[in-house]
Amino acid sequence: MSSIEIWIIVGLVLMAMELALPGAVVAFLGFSALIVAGCIYFGFIESPMEAITAYFIISIFFLIFIRGFFTKFFEGDTSKDNTNEDDELKGRLVVVAEDIKAHVPGRVKLQESTWAAQAEHSIKQGESARVIGRDGNTLLVEPV
Repeated sequence: MSSIEIWIIVGLVLMAMELALPGAVVAFLGFSALIVAGCIYFGFIESPMEAITAYFIISIFFLIFIRGFFTKFFEGDTSKDNTNEDDELKGRLVVVAEDIKAHVPGRVKLQESTWAAQAEHSIKQGESARVIGRDGNTLLVEPV
C-alpha cells in the first residue's frame, strides 16, 4: 500500500468520523489528509517527514482559520436555557413549614428542601404561598 493510499484512507475515515463526532474538527483533519495525499501524488511532497509536517501545518490552518468561518454559517444544535434562578423560582407555589410573620422570616418547603422565607403579611404553617422574588438565600413570598 502506497503512502498516497494511506493518506486517502486516513482522510476518508476521519471525514466519516465527523458524522459520529460533529463539530467540524475531524472533517477538517480528514480534508487535510486528502490534501497531503494530493501533494504526494503531484510530487510536491516526497518524504514521510514532509508529509507529516504538511499535515500538521494544513490541519492547524484549517482549524484556526477555516473552521471559524464555516461554523458561522453551519451552527450546531445548541440551546440556551434560562440560568437566572430568580426567574425560575418566581411564581412557584410553596408550603409554609414554619410560621411567617410580617417581615419576620419563617421557612417554606420547596423541592424537597426548606428555605428561609419572608413576607409582608403573616402566613401560617401548612398554608400555601407564592414566590415573588429572592433576597440572597431568603425567598420573598406572598399568601395565595
